[in-house]
Amino acid sequence: MHIDLILLTNEVVTNPLLKKFEFKQLPTNQVLKDTNNLENGISFDYIIVENQDSLKNLDILKDEDAIICNFFFQTNFENIFFIGKENKSKKSISEQISIILEYLS
Repeated sequence: MHIDLILLTNEVVTNPLLKKFEFKQLPTNQVLKDTNNLENGISFDYIIVENQDSLKNLDILKDEDAIICNFFFQTNFENIFFIGKENKSKKSISEQISIILEYLS
């Protein structure tokens, strides 16, 4: 199965920009096999991740315990976005998701 955008978050996401994507929201306990596939066999173009443990198979850039992201919460992999307190943002999860969706639209 292939999905345009996967959201690994427990946050209730109702952003209208999601209508532009074939997307699926999954629980945060999912793990990425590599940069385009989950261990459960689902492939994706983009993924928004809230749990650091989901990234354990990837060489994600970190500064101590913080995931290094750009202004759009993009990690060192252009299709992987990280939201949550471990990216050191003061914005809410909902605000972070909105910024990402605007960037991808």
